[in-house]
Amino acid sequence: MRYYIFIAALLVCLTSTAPNHAETGNAVNHCISINNDTERLLCYDRLFRPHKDVKTPEAVKTEKEPAKAPVRSASSAVTPDHSSRDQIRENNFGKVIHEDATDSIESILAGNFKGWGRNSVFVLENGQTWRAVSSNARTKKLPKALIKPKVTISRGAFGSYNLKIEGVRGKLKVRRVDD
Repeated sequence: MRYYIFIAALLVCLTSTAPNHAETGNAVNHCISINNDTERLLCYDRLFRPHKDVKTPEAVKTEKEPAKAPVRSASSAVTPDHSSRDQIRENNFGKVIHEDATDSIESILAGNFKGWGRNSVFVLENGQTWRAVSSNARTKKLPKALIKPKVTISRGAFGSYNLKIEGVRGKLKVRRVDD
């Protein structure tokens, strides 16, 4: 019984769209027969993109040019302070900002470092807070605590960040916590 219902529904769908295909075929043949390139392109545009306004070549020629931005003189240009720009980049490192071009930062870990585990939080002296995000972050305990070790956070693959602690082998994937 299901088989017959499926066949009947399929036949209804195919027969209801057949007239539309015939009309489209005739229109395509008309577009093919046009010799002028721009007119042929406009014919195809009218046929396959009816929901958009198709402009004729005359309408395109008569459109106004967009207004141009005023040109600044060289004397009115402001020279940026490079040290403040670097400070801003360092403060924004790890935030989701597409203009951030810094590949890595170096800072000092606040307090003593004894090791890490899953979801460990690292507070840096520059005020940034980072959390371990590796699902396979094994617990790493050091036999001797490091006092304020130097750390480097660098970009990894696919927008990730890696934390490297001076004096410790290996890297750890981290994510910035604070905004």
